[in-house]
Amino acid sequence: MNAAVDSVLEYAMIIQILKKQNITTLNPIQIEAVKKGLFFHQNFLVCTPSGSGKTLIGVMAILNILLKNLGKAIYLVPYKALAHEKAGYFINTLHPYNLKVSVTTGDTDAEIQDLAEADLVITTFEKCDALLRQNNPMFDRVRVAIVDEIHEIGASHRGPRLENVVMKLLTKIKFLQFIALSATIGNYNEFHEWLETFGKKFVLLHSYARPVPLSYELELYESKIPKIREIIIKTLEGNGQVLVFVNRRKDCVSFSQELKKTVKKYLDPAEIKKCETARKNLLRRKTLAKGLSDIIGYGIAYHNAALSSDDRHLIEDLYRQRVIKVLVATTTLAAGINTPARVVIVSDILQYRKMINLTEKDYKNPEMRLSYTDKGIMKVHSANILFQMLGRAGRFGFDTEGIGYILIRSEEEYEFVLGEYFQFEDDVLKPKYSELRSKLGDTNALQEFILLLVAENPEISLAEIEKFLKRTFFAFCLQKSSVYEDLFQHFFIQRMNLGFFLQSYGSAFPNTVPVTCQISKVHSNRIEGSVFRNSGEYYCRINLAEGFFCSCNPAKKYKFDIKNDNKFYKKLCPHLTFFIKALFSEDQKHNINKNNAQKVLKSLIPLICNHQYVFDFLLREGLIKKIPHADRYLLSDFGSLAVSLYVYPEHLVNIKHLVESYAFSTDEFILENLLFFNSFKSSKHNLDTQLEILKLWISEHTFQHILEVFPKFGAGDIFGLTNEMARVASTFETITRFMQKKVVRNGKKVTFAKILSVLSVRIKNGIKEELLDLMDNLNVSRNQARILFNNGYKTSESVFHSTPIEIHKKTGISLDRSGKILSGKSESIRGSQKSLLDYR
Repeated sequence: MNAAVDSVLEYAMIIQILKKQNITTLNPIQIEAVKKGLFFHQNFLVCTPSGSGKTLIGVMAILNILLKNLGKAIYLVPYKALAHEKAGYFINTLHPYNLKVSVTTGDTDAEIQDLAEADLVITTFEKCDALLRQNNPMFDRVRVAIVDEIHEIGASHRGPRLENVVMKLLTKIKFLQFIALSATIGNYNEFHEWLETFGKKFVLLHSYARPVPLSYELELYESKIPKIREIIIKTLEGNGQVLVFVNRRKDCVSFSQELKKTVKKYLDPAEIKKCETARKNLLRRKTLAKGLSDIIGYGIAYHNAALSSDDRHLIEDLYRQRVIKVLVATTTLAAGINTPARVVIVSDILQYRKMINLTEKDYKNPEMRLSYTDKGIMKVHSANILFQMLGRAGRFGFDTEGIGYILIRSEEEYEFVLGEYFQFEDDVLKPKYSELRSKLGDTNALQEFILLLVAENPEISLAEIEKFLKRTFFAFCLQKSSVYEDLFQHFFIQRMNLGFFLQSYGSAFPNTVPVTCQISKVHSNRIEGSVFRNSGEYYCRINLAEGFFCSCNPAKKYKFDIKNDNKFYKKLCPHLTFFIKALFSEDQKHNINKNNAQKVLKSLIPLICNHQYVFDFLLREGLIKKIPHADRYLLSDFGSLAVSLYVYPEHLVNIKHLVESYAFSTDEFILENLLFFNSFKSSKHNLDTQLEILKLWISEHTFQHILEVFPKFGAGDIFGLTNEMARVASTFETITRFMQKKVVRNGKKVTFAKILSVLSVRIKNGIKEELLDLMDNLNVSRNQARILFNNGYKTSESVFHSTPIEIHKKTGISLDRSGKILSGKSESIRGSQKSLLDYR
């Protein structure tokens, strides 16, 4: 039962704040949090659905700490857009109480002084990790930490870093109240147990209940758009809003176009007027979003990563005002900003399907699975992503219920969806969330984890490293496994002995039938032979191309392409197990050099498993140093560079080798290598396309021209590409400065770091080199800089020797803006995405 805030809370200021936000009651999960110590520094793991009010638990904890002046608060989120959304809410909430909010995401960094003075810091997981590495003094005063979407620990890229952040916060900050929030953890009890291993009691709050009940509907369809239109009409007739999730950007545009006339019928005159104003706004700003100005007048819009920041904010504001009735979006919206609706439609659970021309690479792709029709392969939405989308249904204060529709194309797909994503409780469909699993076993993540341990604990020993490893969530989940007793071998930190390898991945024959073995060939990269059992001969071979192969099943190759996932797809068959053992057995006689065969096998095992021994790598590449005559390690200057630059050790080594190997005689060659380093998963076509876009960008071509040449890209894509490549160029610059690399330009040797510094600024601002002085020393946009340059102002000094009237007469720049240029107050948009007008 809900209860009035006055009857649950005692602190008048918190009651006042909640009532100002029209929060007059608390729901059962919020009441339970208060009763179990929310205002008395109790730690919580809150696992409840989207829209269940768990965020308010974190908000109340923050208000309690800040209003009582007990210390600072930190709020961690996975995405930059979410950080800025939270910042807007907290600034409005806390400003009347003279409490300062600072948001830092890595793009528009708050100054160190701002972070020190802030009462609440809102940041992303990665930025918090970077601040912890810098030993930022603000953490000394942090008394409450809210980690939103903590299930991201299971994400392949950011997960290991978040796991490390959680461990540091729980072990390094005294008197910290820690509140973890998630809607999608399947094994919440196991995760709760791990959090408590840090010596802090955590209260687990788990519930399926929501203030606005959510039901799920699986809808079979013959034609997709008519089915979506049917659901939209039903919803709009009840004055609701609809979110339609699609998998492809082009579907955002095409679906919106097909549905726009249906939606417009449900707009009232005031809403039609607002939509028309928005349409004119887009036309005035010359939006580059395909078809957006055409559809927004109908009360429908789309949302994806191709949109500019201006366009996204306009759409989000109109949607929150309920002017936009239907929003068609890609899945990026599901885990980002708060955009609930009465009805959510997931148009397809399949993100990708391939049924013909399948290759071995297709089958080995870890994201793929066999199709439910047994024909071809498919990639489907994870349970967590699916329920994040569906969890948007049901808007508190507007809807009495939410409905999440999943569109189904066949009976086979219906059965698959039912079994994959749902469970029945009292004949009601309930979500079946994915179990949370650590990704710390990834090679890059593990190398970084060890490097950070050495950085933070000078002269650390292997025993101390193992102690730290045993505290990770990864190790916690392994503790019931036989491999847990030797984490160093399991993690490939140290060399894996044969006994451990066979214990973990081998299998034995079921009875005592005599078995013999004959090794026929041993070369530097392969071993071949046969195993004889029951008058049958089984041909075995071990090599880099195939991995472990046995003729008992010619279609099955024990080749493991996932880096350090720490489990093989299959156990080795008994024949291969015996074959390997035979190399070390005195009972088996072979006409080969057994010592050489054993040496080859030991070198092949980590290569076939796609592992590198972590300590061998860190020592060999000079990232750490071993103290002579001691089993202890120190961080090298090169290793310190990896820590401070927030670059994976292996990536840093790759950059170093790249810089050492090439002359980098042209900017185009530098751009090629920056892109290659940053885009390991991109196709060659994508790399070529991105290179051409960057070349046009730094040659001062307009956005409109670039998008006409490359119509599959959007303004958001170009901003994302240029911001990321400016960051990569800056990283290369720091590394080349460390290496003191020099290159030849125009017959002269120059510092490579200086060239990269110039290129980084050019990429960031989209300018030719001749505008650098104006951009560096005047607060102007690139358009203003170009106008000044073309009208005789070649240097900033020449501008400062002029007057506003003279600048106005020579350039046509308004008198007001000319004065602002001289005073340093020009309305520049450098480093932001607020407007595209200065890039035309």
